[in-house]
Amino acid sequence: MSKQDTYITVGMALVTTAISLIMLPQITTHISAEGKSVAPLSQPSPFTTVTVQAKAVFVYDVATGKTLYAKNETEALPLASLTKIMTAVTAAELAPLSTIVTIDSKSLAQNGDSGLYLYERWNLKTLLQYTLVASSNDGAMAIASSLGTDFVAAMNAKAENIGLTSMHFYNPSGLDESTVQAGAFGSAQDVAHLLAYALQHDRQIICLLYTS
Repeated sequence: MSKQDTYITVGMALVTTAISLIMLPQITTHISAEGKSVAPLSQPSPFTTVTVQAKAVFVYDVATGKTLYAKNETEALPLASLTKIMTAVTAAELAPLSTIVTIDSKSLAQNGDSGLYLYERWNLKTLLQYTLVASSNDGAMAIASSLGTDFVAAMNAKAENIGLTSMHFYNPSGLDESTVQAGAFGSAQDVAHLLAYALQHDRQIICLLYTS
């Protein structure tokens, strides 16, 4: 498994964990940044027996704002396909989900064939869903191309606007720009806060992940 694949696998696992935790009953135990339990209040923490191999982790209760588990949570790391969460948030705020997106040749030139075809026409909602679930680089580029040449600038402006100070995007897919330059950077803490923002302000983005 390549380093890029490792980031994607770990990142997507954290996304699933973060979304799932929203559905859990409130957990009142706080976990320190070193992964140690601090003053359990009413029930044992589910994280005390968990061994986490990821380089950075941040899990918190969206309802209360309490940190449940943290490890190197402020370190900016390559985001890889987690970039597409911000692509979806930005797209959903820039255009109606009924917007028609045409697949162009520039989009199909992206690394990793996800099954899209030249001149196909998708509504934005369906293409966003496909892009998120299939981690489609072609889909992310098609969305960005159709919504304007300043789309990546809009992604960075959105990150700044909602206080995600560790995040910076160079493209809408998260693909590496070169052998020494990632396509996007951000911390585990900011990824969690981006998911919380999507849940609270763009709930349709979270729903896209669960809509068949």
